[in-house]
Amino acid sequence: MLAAANSKSRFLWAVASLAALLLAAYGAWHFGFKHDSKSGERQALQRSSQAKAARENLLRREVGRGQGFGEKLDALEGEWAKAEEAMKLRSWGTALAGYVEVLKRVMELESLEGERKAALTSQAQAMEGRRAGEEAQAAENADVLWAQAEAKRQSGENLLAEGKLAESRTRFEEAQQLYAQAREQAPAVKEFRRAKGEYERLVKETGAAELVRRYGGEEGERVRQLVKEAASLGETRAQEGAAQYTAAAGAWPGVVEAARRRENAAKEAADALAAAKRAETAQDWDEMAKQAQAVLGLDSKNGEAQQLRNRAAAGKFKAQVAQALGAARKLEGEKKWAEAQAAANQVLLMDAGNAEAMALLERVKQSLDPQYASKEAPWTNSLGMPFVPVPGTKALFCIWDVRVQDFEAFMNATGRVAASKMSPSRGTGGRGARSRRKAPVAALGMFSLRRDGWKQRGDTWKSAGFSQGPTHPVVGVTWEDAKAFCRWLTEEERKEGLMTPAQSYRLPTDAEWSVAVGLNEPSPGMPNEKDGKIKDQFPWGTQWPPPEGAGNYAGNEAKDGNWPPKLKTIEGYHDNYARTSPVGSFNANRLGLYDMGGNVWQWCEDWYDSEQKYRVLRGASWSPSDRACLFSSYRNNLDPAESCDTHGFRCALAPAASSP
Repeated sequence: MLAAANSKSRFLWAVASLAALLLAAYGAWHFGFKHDSKSGERQALQRSSQAKAARENLLRREVGRGQGFGEKLDALEGEWAKAEEAMKLRSWGTALAGYVEVLKRVMELESLEGERKAALTSQAQAMEGRRAGEEAQAAENADVLWAQAEAKRQSGENLLAEGKLAESRTRFEEAQQLYAQAREQAPAVKEFRRAKGEYERLVKETGAAELVRRYGGEEGERVRQLVKEAASLGETRAQEGAAQYTAAAGAWPGVVEAARRRENAAKEAADALAAAKRAETAQDWDEMAKQAQAVLGLDSKNGEAQQLRNRAAAGKFKAQVAQALGAARKLEGEKKWAEAQAAANQVLLMDAGNAEAMALLERVKQSLDPQYASKEAPWTNSLGMPFVPVPGTKALFCIWDVRVQDFEAFMNATGRVAASKMSPSRGTGGRGARSRRKAPVAALGMFSLRRDGWKQRGDTWKSAGFSQGPTHPVVGVTWEDAKAFCRWLTEEERKEGLMTPAQSYRLPTDAEWSVAVGLNEPSPGMPNEKDGKIKDQFPWGTQWPPPEGAGNYAGNEAKDGNWPPKLKTIEGYHDNYARTSPVGSFNANRLGLYDMGGNVWQWCEDWYDSEQKYRVLRGASWSPSDRACLFSSYRNNLDPAESCDTHGFRCALAPAASSP
């Protein structure tokens, strides 16, 4: 590359110099010879001296006559002779032009000589590369590249002889590169041939080619793939191919050993196959499956063993289905509906289209699905809460308020901190008692009624400040606590498959509660617009004071040691419970619902009015004595985050789409 650059530089210099000389010669002729012969003589003598020096310097170097240089040297001498003759004849212009031509040819020869030297240098380098390749046995081990290099070198020789110096130099450089590549590849090709021979020797010595073909398995296939890839790579990518052959040779002994083991295993598999067939005849499905699996353990692709195993599974499956169906029928006969449903579902898990199981499931469905619930046959959930339909609504009501034991299950499962903001009940002293007290301190618990009135005393739903058993209605819960309970129970029972995604627990709406208590109110309007509008209609009827057994209200029994002296009770009424009573202690209404009046106030879904600050509570509790507070149409209303020891709630079960 450097020689080529120098040659190009010399050529450009020669061209520039020649142009200058020609321009000078023309100028001399035009202005000198034409007007001043003496000036022409001086110019001719000057160029003669320059041409002589350049010619002698060139001839002194003994430039070879090969590669077309002989003709160019002869042409130079001819021009020199013409110029000298013109000088003798004192033909200054002709002499000057002749000497300029001599200088031109000298410079051309000098430029060509540079190119020839560069070509000869490349020739020598190619020959040196050839010699190094011969020492590395590249002609034998990299014969393809070697042949290409030889062709390039010979082409360079031919071009050099023709005097095509630049082209010959290019060929010699290409030959040099190919000789180098052949020299580099030769060791890899040699290793490729050695590795291939070693693999073929191993295969021949072991004589296990057929054994490996039949029983080689995945390992044998990998070796075959390695050999195939090595052959495909060939000597062109000899290093990679040698690695493949070496890997195949290294793996071959292990492959042969594995093939021999498989051959022995095949004999064992034949014995196990016969044993599996005998077990099938005896309908010993487990033994049949065991023997078939033994065959597959020895020969994983044995099609006959796979069929035997499948038939064993089918036979055992039929026996299991029959056994499960028998268990389901037995449970159905014992009227254990939930267990019978589970057993029938188990059959369907095994056999999705089993008609007998589907028929059995349909028979027990009515006893498990809420939509089939009735007053006489309530639907009962996982907490033992019975639900009955409320005609005129899409909801089912739990027949009683949520109990302490129900709420405790929720709290234990979620770790929720209930009743985050406590407040005293309203309506405890009469319908006009609607004033709000100062915001309570949450850490002090709910407001509880004692002799000194409503105060925060640290009481909670778990310790209400008065005696409560597991079946008493839970108190001290906010509207938000009640909603959280409904969400939790919905999620849990959906997970357990006890209810569908189309069903959910929630609080009753104000309108549903009115239907359930027996009111015939107009549908439109907010609860505040209906509050107390229907007079003198109570959950038990129209009688006042309440008849015996009407419900847990503030009767004479409430005047215990904790009852405030100034707080009134219902004159002439007694119900035996100073505070809460176990749910279901009093008569149910016509729909089978208990405590629709008294015991605890029941949170509803609705806002009390359009301001949406307070939620509705219905049904009164153990504390009010005011007649208006006990109307079925009466609405209490509180902040959804407030609670006290008279607040509880009842659950409704409704289609999810109907949830407000």
